[in-house]
Amino acid sequence: MRKLFNTSLLLLMGLVCSIFVACKDDDPKNDEDNATLEGVWVSEQMPLYDDSGDWITGDVVAYMWYKPDGTFIEADCIKEYGKEWIELSENGTWSVEDDVLTQTTNFDDDDYFDTEVLKFLIKGKSLHVTYDVDGVETTSVLKRSTEEVMQNIINTKKNQK
Repeated sequence: MRKLFNTSLLLLMGLVCSIFVACKDDDPKNDEDNATLEGVWVSEQMPLYDDSGDWITGDVVAYMWYKPDGTFIEADCIKEYGKEWIELSENGTWSVEDDVLTQTTNFDDDDYFDTEVLKFLIKGKSLHVTYDVDGVETTSVLKRSTEEVMQNIINTKKNQK
């Protein structure tokens, strides 16, 4: 009788283990979808600096929208001296080769274009972007967001005018 009980217990444990293994989501498409740069990314809250690199009392959260057509939009939500506003600060084109992101920005106030070459790594729902600041390598981490969030920011900016 005890042998029958042990055999039944082993079969039951094997069945439970096989259910857990069978339920594992190992669809590679999910990993591929998360590995693309396309989409909206949001930074953590960062200190605000002026054009000369001096810290200003305030902070900024950056939203980057990398569109499938190779264009991007950056929106910055800024808090400074008790006021809040949104700047659609940059737009331009982007491309990726291996782990290198190249962004060419078109600043709207003139015909000035700037090209940045950045290293990047996508880990799950996090984007790690590494760039050079005065000879020091710096990495920023951005999290996935949605196009709906970005559209709301753009619409809020349009309503601020």
